[in-house]
Amino acid sequence: MNRKITSREVISRIASGKYKNIGFIHEIADHSVEDIAAEILADAALPEISATDSDLQARHLDHIHDLRNHERV
Repeated sequence: MNRKITSREVISRIASGKYKNIGFIHEIADHSVEDIAAEILADAALPEISATDSDLQARHLDHIHDLRNHERV
């Protein structure tokens, strides 16, 4: 079976945790092979979250409040 997947799909699978313990990622194009693991892993890296617990709780409560406001008719 010859199935091609896009780099976007690979990035998504890495970020979601579906792909783990990656040793290499090869891109094959025009009869050449290139290891693009470092590039793909950098693209899949999750951003650092610097918010404190209280900030996260406040955002969560604000979100719930906003949802309730949108439910009203």
